[in-house]
Formats: sequence, structure tokens, C-alpha cells
Amino acid sequence: MKNGSLMARLRSMDRRPKMLLSLGLVVVLALLAVGFLREPTGAEGVTAVGYVDWSQIQAHYLKPQLNDPLTELSQLQQDLQAEFDEKAEGLEDEEKQELFDQYQERLDKKVAEVQALEEQYVTKALEAVASQAKKQGVSLVLHKEAVLDGGIDLTPAVLQALGVDG
Repeated sequence: MKNGSLMARLRSMDRRPKMLLSLGLVVVLALLAVGFLREPTGAEGVTAVGYVDWSQIQAHYLKPQLNDPLTELSQLQQDLQAEFDEKAEGLEDEEKQELFDQYQERLDKKVAEVQALEEQYVTKALEAVASQAKKQGVSLVLHKEAVLDGGIDLTPAVLQALGVDG
């Protein structure tokens, strides 16, 4: 029984938000692209292209929204680890495993709550991207890094729609 298992689980969660955010953005952008490509373009055959700096949305909207829940999760993990270490002293391996499972269940519940909250914020951000694209007549939205030249930067409008002062 490794006492560091709770910490390893928390560390692995640090990678999940980035992957979830990137995957969510790709899916929404792909859906937007497919939807807009079905629509006929203007008389000149020009498709308006926009882009979003997702790192700015993460830094100014998602991270601040998730800061307190992630801090609470980290504190819970530390508290559970300390409590486990204290209570597990002198217990048999079977009893330690049972105690560990109880604490792991509590931690897993909190992780699920934070992940659900994160999904809500990502969905709201992606909806703001779609809304601002429609408002500005943009039929294709790309990640900023995919645009070499041109396009309409939707990032400030998206941040404003999310209530972030830029």
C-alpha cells in the first residue's frame, strides 16, 4: 500500500483539464466548420474566417473559475492523506486497504464534482465562441495557432460575452 497514491491521482488530474479543453474546442470548431460549410457562401464565394486564442480564454475565464474548486480539491487530498497516515498506523494491510478505499471514494467524488464544473465552464466558453462567430458573420472558427495571416480575432468579443474584463 503506497500512501502517495492519493497525491499521484491528483497530479494526473492536472493533465485532464488541458486534454478536455483541447478536445472540447476541437469538437465544437469541427461542428461549426461542418455546419457552416453546408451553408452556401456569399455571392462572391467568400467564407469569413475567425480565430480564437484559447489560451487567453483559459487564462482569463476558465482558470479563475476553477481556481477555488481546485484549491479545495488539493486541500481535501492533503487532509485525507494526513488523516489516512495517522489512522493507518498499526493497521493490518487489509484494514489499511479498506481505509484507503474509503478515502479514495471521498476524493473521487470531489474530483467528479470539479470535472463536472469544468465541463460546464468549457461548454459556456464554447457556446460564447459560436455565438460571437454568428454575430460577426464568421462561418469558420479556428484556433489562433492555426491561422498564419488574416481572419477575425473573436477572442476579445468571447471574453466580453463571458463577462471577463480584458
